[in-house]
Order: sequence, then C-alpha cells, then structure tokens
Amino acid sequence: MKEEPSISGIHIAYYYLCKRKLWLWAQGIAMEEAPDKPNAGHQAVAQATTLQDTTYTRRPQAGRQLLLEQPGLVARIDYYEPNTGTVYETKPSDRMSEVHRWQLRFYLWMVKQCGMGEAIGILEYPKLRKREEVVLSTEDEHRLQDTFLQIRRVLAGACPSPIYKQWCKKCAYYDLCYITEMASE
Repeated sequence: MKEEPSISGIHIAYYYLCKRKLWLWAQGIAMEEAPDKPNAGHQAVAQATTLQDTTYTRRPQAGRQLLLEQPGLVARIDYYEPNTGTVYETKPSDRMSEVHRWQLRFYLWMVKQCGMGEAIGILEYPKLRKREEVVLSTEDEHRLQDTFLQIRRVLAGACPSPIYKQWCKKCAYYDLCYITEMASE
C-alpha cells in the first residue's frame, strides 16, 4: 500500500489555486521544475526564489528557515522571526493573494500545533512595496482541517478536470490541461 505524502504549504496553495494542478504535481509531474521547458510557470517560481533570497538581506539569519512536522503534515517556512513570533511569506505578485493567505494560515497553524504559540503572518510583496498582516482565526483552523481532508480526497481520486480560469495560460501545466484544444486548432 502506497504511503500518503505529507501535506505541505504547496499542497495548500495548489488546492486553493487549482485542484488539477495539485493532483498532477502530487503525481510527480513537476512542470514548474522543468528547466528544459521554459514557460511562465517555471519563470514565476524561479523569480519568487530569487526574490526571497535577495530582497531582505538585512534580516538576521537566525531562525531564517524553519521545518515543522506533524503526522501527515510538513511546513517549510522561509523566514520565521522567533523574537516576535512572526512568519514571513514573500511573493512576487499579489495576483493570487487569497491563495497566499491560505498558505500562510497553514504555516501559522503549524507553528501553533508545534507548541510555539500564536504567530502572526506577514505577506510581503516587495515589488509592489506592499505588506499584509494575516492572522489565524478559529474559523480558519476549522477550514484548514477540512482542507486537509479535501486534499486527501483529490489526491486519492482521478485527475480533476481543467478549470478554465484567467491565469491558466501562464500556468506551467497549461499544456497538460489544454493539449486536446491545442491539437484541434
């Protein structure tokens, strides 16, 4: 019997963005990590990684990265400030801000579950010179619990249908979702 993977922040983000992308990625189809296939999705991931590494260079390195694990869950936090209990999440654009909020809420929930107390989340969009505070409510905690179950259902099922949203054309998985439409053109 195949062991279920631990749900991570990427699972949460992809669940709120596109269940098909979540399912494909969980099957090991990692289009955003395919350097031989430069596309908007791959470029966005590379840009986000560079942004995180180069934007806030004056921050102390202590506590910078944090790996938290609970049974069936894992959170890889890019920057945690232990003195203030703040989790920072840096993104290149606020286009998917609701997805970003849920990913950050998951990290806040993991900090709490690991006995580190209540944390505050800060979403940072340095290119826009914008910051947003994110807190974790009791309602959010319940919704996350439901999200974990829903993610497990998506992963256990058949590949979901494409969603046909405005951001699809910039997605690294675009070809996999719309290959039949592209072939008929």
